[in-house]
Amino acid sequence: MSTAPLCQAPLTTHGGPCRASERRARLTGWHDRLVARRGRDCNHAWPGQVPHIALPNGWDDLWNLPPEEEQHAIRVLFELLDEFAAECEAAQGTRS
Repeated sequence: MSTAPLCQAPLTTHGGPCRASERRARLTGWHDRLVARRGRDCNHAWPGQVPHIALPNGWDDLWNLPPEEEQHAIRVLFELLDEFAAECEAAQGTRS
């Protein structure tokens, strides 16, 4: 297992390395999609938008969520990422 910090760990896709510019391009539109999903914007970047979607009734301390709320927020994050990735792949397929 790599001990490199997550932000510096090399990402690979389809068996090859993924350059930083490619990673950013893959997330183009992610924040806008989260804002549209939530129905409004706020001053949070995308990591703050996900809890708003996952925990619509709010929270007391985001850094100390009860385990079940934290697990739910993580599950929602991955569901949203899966939906976004599928839509991006479908859009790329129509452009090819």
